[in-house]
Amino acid sequence: MTGAITIEESGITFGPFKSETCYRIEKSKLFAKLNHRAQAGQGLSTVEFIVVHQTNSVATSVLYCVEAKSSVPRETSEEKFALFVNEIKEKFLCSIHLCMAQIMGRHPDEFIAELPLAFHSLPPTTPAKFILVIPKCPDAHLNPLKDALLKVMRAPLKLWGLPDSSVAVWNTQFAQDMQFAVRPSAFAVKFAGPPRKV
Repeated sequence: MTGAITIEESGITFGPFKSETCYRIEKSKLFAKLNHRAQAGQGLSTVEFIVVHQTNSVATSVLYCVEAKSSVPRETSEEKFALFVNEIKEKFLCSIHLCMAQIMGRHPDEFIAELPLAFHSLPPTTPAKFILVIPKCPDAHLNPLKDALLKVMRAPLKLWGLPDSSVAVWNTQFAQDMQFAVRPSAFAVKFAGPPRKV
């Protein structure tokens, strides 16, 4: 795959993605400019990256906002868990709003030019999905986490005309199955040896 990029985050390797479809919004100059001189706790926050997942044509593309976290607060700690869920919501919303503002030309040309090629031709009806990836999350915990996230995302989804299925929580296996993460090679698995006991 020419021009392919991978992204290392929270113990998982995302990609490979075509460079023209993947936007490292967290590393963008526009994001840095908007956060310049922001006081502690008052800056913007974004997801790790946004990727245009293309199927047969750009008309059937989906915009994926992907955030990765290495762990999640226990639901028994209600305050910490609520803060975590709302933090993820803010990252999703800030990312989609900032990206769409760039697509609509609401910022100077130098920042519009940061958008990868595929973003410049996205139709306004392009579906969007908001994905939280927690690499080591057990399968049994994925849906409860998704339900908690969906509670705070439901109003924004309605404003965007998006279904509840636009929110999902994945672990490493799910991300690999969806072709969003690199699978370890057979060679690496063979010579990695058994897991260490700690």
